[in-house]
Amino acid sequence: MSGNLTAMLSIRPAAFSIFVISMDLSILAKTVKTEELRCNEQSCAYVKKSLEHSCDDSALLIIRDDYVLIGVFDGVSGEANASTASETALKTIANYIEKFFTKKSTKELLEEAISEANYAIQAGGTTASIALILKDGNYFYANLGDSHIYKISKQRVVRLTKDDRDASSFANYIKHRMHVTQCIGGLLSKIDAGKGKLESGDVLFAITDGVIDNLFIKVEGGIVTDTSGKQDLERILYEKKDIKAIIEALTEEIKKRMQLKEEVIDNGILVPKEDDASIVFFRY
Repeated sequence: MSGNLTAMLSIRPAAFSIFVISMDLSILAKTVKTEELRCNEQSCAYVKKSLEHSCDDSALLIIRDDYVLIGVFDGVSGEANASTASETALKTIANYIEKFFTKKSTKELLEEAISEANYAIQAGGTTASIALILKDGNYFYANLGDSHIYKISKQRVVRLTKDDRDASSFANYIKHRMHVTQCIGGLLSKIDAGKGKLESGDVLFAITDGVIDNLFIKVEGGIVTDTSGKQDLERILYEKKDIKAIIEALTEEIKKRMQLKEEVIDNGILVPKEDDASIVFFRY
């Protein structure tokens, strides 16, 4: 990674000790000059500022005795206060989870935290992809907008959240990929939520569209068949073991692609765009 990245490293003395030492490795949009990385041995948060506008992405990574909270927030570009919206959502959700973690059911927490953030944002809007991971490996996630949550298990990548973009054709997908159908700071309808369980070594991660839109999507006969970029992610991250090496491989590849032109391989198409990008990885 470039020399101006901030890295915070700690040594893990025993299995799952990441839940023992409380720390906040979150990154707020307005603090990012070019790019910033914060890590411990099992998790990393990263934010890159766009070359074309101010940074509107924030990354959430909070480690507590009983849980780990990860997430990414992409302030809606072109709107005033986009960066403030992403920061407000991050802070409100983190504070709500900490305040009510032992007082409410885990199932309620994320959606209620999102609703609380929606009230807190007075101007602008932001996407939100957040996940709450418990000590026993159970996790709960919630998503609004075009950021997403993924899981890596046995070197296979799967996207957990649903894509609400128009994928009826490749032309429609590209035309509408700058449009956000839902965000915090707007009228909330249905939050994409779910749950699962991590096994030892599994990775849960959240990424914004600055990463997603620089992955190869699968297209067959002009129809988009897979928007997740999961096969592309598997190629980029193949055999990367160390969590910092994983995020470095992804960030360096995405930054390089942002400067490329459209490319076609097999049945995959890459249509790069320059943008903010944020990533949060956690290995169980």
